[in-house]
Amino acid sequence: MKRLLAAALGLATSLAVVSAVPSHPAEAAIQASFEIRNQYNDNCLDVAGGNTGSGAAVHMWTCNGGANQHWHWVGDQLRSDLNDKCLDLAGTNPYDGAMVELWDCNFQNNQMWGYNNPYLYSKLNSKYLLMVNNGLGSPVVTQGIPFPPDNRNFKWELRPV
Repeated sequence: MKRLLAAALGLATSLAVVSAVPSHPAEAAIQASFEIRNQYNDNCLDVAGGNTGSGAAVHMWTCNGGANQHWHWVGDQLRSDLNDKCLDLAGTNPYDGAMVELWDCNFQNNQMWGYNNPYLYSKLNSKYLLMVNNGLGSPVVTQGIPFPPDNRNFKWELRPV
């Protein structure tokens, strides 16, 4: 009888633990906010003009502490603190020069990102990294590897705010 009671208690505990794990990425805990700074110029990933609409451009701009430059992870999604919309690979296809934008979160693969310090990459195809071409207002795009290892245009720092 004691064995049966112990087994039932063990099963109940296991079920409680499993049911406490989020079943969908949207239920995952939101992590602390951070700036995404490019190592080429120390500028921030920025939602252009603080635009809150879907399709808003994402570019590089001088870091200024605004919500349009603060991001957080929800699962594999990078979400803007401005409006909780997702960093989205436009057109759902990574290719050299594919633009990124802000879009309503929909849990599609083109909104899934990974960070392997110092590289941000598309989980749609991990051979495509986020990069910026040059200075202020430059669009943020994906670029396939290989690339010169000393090229800081591909390197990012997630700096807590």
